Amino acid sequence: MSSNKALVDKIENKMSEIDELFESHKEFIEEALGSDDEPKRIYISGFSKVLHDFYMGLENIFELIAKEIDGTVPDGESSHRDLINQIANVNENRIAVLSEDVISDLEMYLGFRHKSRHTYSYKHEWALMRPLILNVRDVWRDVNEELEAFIKTLK
Repeated sequence: MSSNKALVDKIENKMSEIDELFESHKEFIEEALGSDDEPKRIYISGFSKVLHDFYMGLENIFELIAKEIDGTVPDGESSHRDLINQIANVNENRIAVLSEDVISDLEMYLGFRHKSRHTYSYKHEWALMRPLILNVRDVWRDVNEELEAFIKTLK
């Protein structure tokens, strides 16, 4: 049970970091989204970083679960997609961490994560980023709820 407590503490810490990410960028996000006009490039670069950090924060949580409960973390070319698939499936040690609906929502952020790692942030297209920014807090709310439900199974 103590190993579960340690894992729960780590997961909750990472969840708090994602909350802090959104809280610390709240005004920035609301200001830029308050207009239908394309924001300045500096805002697009900032949004790129927020989206990247959001998904990387989630991946850090998923890796903790994969490593400490499943005993294995995917590697290789498709490791990021494999990780999200691993987390979505039940195994002998745990329930599915996330529902199919949430996984479907996260696919867009996984795609953006890949793009942001391989493209200069100033080259991102606002038309593709805007829906991700508009929905990111709702997606986080849904992921957070499912992570909380998962954590309850560890207590």
